[in-house]
Amino acid sequence: MVKISDIIRGQDLFGDKKRKAKGRNQKDEVVISGILAADDIINDMISPSLRGPTNIEKKEALSILSGVSGSLDKMFSSIRKGKEFDIAPLKTQAKKLVKSFEKFENIYMIQIYNDYEDVSLTPKYNSLWTALIAIMIGSVLGLEREELTELALSALTHDVGMGLIDEDILNKKTDLLRSEIREIETHPEKGSELLKKFGDDYGYLFEVCAQEHEREDGSGYPNGLGAKDIHQYAKIISLADTYEAMTHDRPFRKRMLPLYAIKDIVENMKHKFNKNILKAFLEKVTLFPVGSYAKLNSKEVGRVIASTGETHFRQVVNILYGSDGKKLKTPRVVNLMEAPLLHIVEPVDEREF
Repeated sequence: MVKISDIIRGQDLFGDKKRKAKGRNQKDEVVISGILAADDIINDMISPSLRGPTNIEKKEALSILSGVSGSLDKMFSSIRKGKEFDIAPLKTQAKKLVKSFEKFENIYMIQIYNDYEDVSLTPKYNSLWTALIAIMIGSVLGLEREELTELALSALTHDVGMGLIDEDILNKKTDLLRSEIREIETHPEKGSELLKKFGDDYGYLFEVCAQEHEREDGSGYPNGLGAKDIHQYAKIISLADTYEAMTHDRPFRKRMLPLYAIKDIVENMKHKFNKNILKAFLEKVTLFPVGSYAKLNSKEVGRVIASTGETHFRQVVNILYGSDGKKLKTPRVVNLMEAPLLHIVEPVDEREF
């Protein structure tokens, strides 16, 4: 069994040659890889180097996400009404996501984690969050800008066939019947047919749409394809879509916290995904996203407000609850890289507080 500690220590999960970790001078500046907006941080309790993006940057990033969401709304609305839809607006939005990703990656990832208000299977948000995770993976893999745009557009349209699935099934709050599961499993082929009308210039779109539920070991659907027959974009999106689904609520179940979702993927599903793609995903994904709650070894509970980029268990935490479980009158911010006796021990669902 693969332990989550193996991931944290950089243990190679596929039997490849291990790489020695580079030493780190304690005087080196901590690089922040994930941060909240400046107005979310108690300014007099945290150094300027750890502060997040400005409100202007946050507004710009959320405006881009809103634009993508609007285009997805129009696409799915047209499909449900039996009308034609244009791929051009979504391609424009895909370009914006890719162009802005390096600048706004932290904001985008925070938004993904903190979006748990809509618990339906409405494919709009699934498509948007899956696209962002896919771009993250594709960037690590070294895809060129044009390839990332194609990947993003493929992810935005990967669930287009869901627009033809009965909404009562998508919003059902009890376990799905086998017949309902079979209905949902028709969406890749239905979506692929919808996308074929855009011609050979978008040939990758309908191919990826048909394949994103296929798996490396041949266990996927609808055709049980093996590794060599699955498009690279479909392989990336299949992992991104799986993680997105696991970490968001659905009408019939609650989400998994990121640590446990990653643990499940690594322990039970690694054979289903391309190993290089899974490695790229694990290189970037965090076990304790900014905005999430975590318990420390002191039994205190706090909100992660910045990622040090050094180790999953030593983030910057705003401690909100004492070891007795009572809310603190005065929260305190602790950079766990500078507090050697403290570290995160487990995630906590903030909705329980």
